[in-house]
Amino acid sequence: MVASSFINPNIPSLKPTDSAQKALDFMEEFKLYHLPVVYKEQYLGIISETTLLNSYDTFGSVSGFQLDFQNVSLSPLHYIFDLTQVLVHNKLSIVPIINAQESFEGVVTIEDVIKGYGKLSASRSPGAIFEILLKSNDYTLAEISRIIESNGARILSSFIRTYQDDPAQLVLSIKLDKEIVPGVYAALERHEYNIIAKFGKSDERDEDIDRLQHLFKYLNT
Repeated sequence: MVASSFINPNIPSLKPTDSAQKALDFMEEFKLYHLPVVYKEQYLGIISETTLLNSYDTFGSVSGFQLDFQNVSLSPLHYIFDLTQVLVHNKLSIVPIINAQESFEGVVTIEDVIKGYGKLSASRSPGAIFEILLKSNDYTLAEISRIIESNGARILSSFIRTYQDDPAQLVLSIKLDKEIVPGVYAALERHEYNIIAKFGKSDERDEDIDRLQHLFKYLNT
């Protein structure tokens, strides 16, 4: 799932001589907030809808506007996760793709990336999804995988991001090959992993155990 396989041939690039109005028309047509500006296969940067709308001269040429993200691009061999990171980090609706010869090859849109995730086998397969909150220096996927596999499940995919409320902590999202995995959750919690969210089918027996545990805690207070 590399970037070259997501390049959208329908998305036009702009020339510096194109008018601002032409850029806005393209953005409206393709439901984008950004477009690349290219001159003789050389990527010059990105022009945004906000920049254009803040100007009263929509019939002036694109060359008269400030271009941004001149250094933001990926090679055709970058993976889908890299595309996601660039889109999210820079709040873009497109990612320019530049080859090894520094020639512009096209763009990947945020919609293309979303469709790409939908095609991943792990996305189509049923399975429980859960999130673990942990400190950066405590992160080891090998140890977590060992615990999961020892309880009869396997990791299909994983994704890690910085915890919004504390940059020193990470949120690890994991998808498993089974939909009901109470044993996995219990084992991870015994190893003091903090599971902060669970998604998927629930096991009624597991819910009964949780209710009994809450009852015992209440009776012991």
